[in-house]
Amino acid sequence: MIAATRIPPTIIFHGIADSLAPISGVKRYCDRAKQFGSECELHAYPGVGHLFTRKLDNQEDSFDPDPKVVADAKTKGDQFLFRLGFLPMYRELPDTTAK
Repeated sequence: MIAATRIPPTIIFHGIADSLAPISGVKRYCDRAKQFGSECELHAYPGVGHLFTRKLDNQEDSFDPDPKVVADAKTKGDQFLFRLGFLPMYRELPDTTAK
């Protein structure tokens, strides 16, 4: 279902090569949420599929999540929640620019 009214702030992490939940639907959802004044952040990761798997030939039951993508998504998720006041664990936001 695509948002038809304002929804809570949303952050989405998605593998661009996801064959089970194509990114086109995620982009439509986020764009629609923004049209209704909601905050929606989409972080798309190239080279990984469903659940950040590197096994692109079988995304249904054989997962090999990319640890760098998982760590990046966790950091960005923490930053999002911190910025909204839901995760006061940081004195300052972690720097994700150094890789």
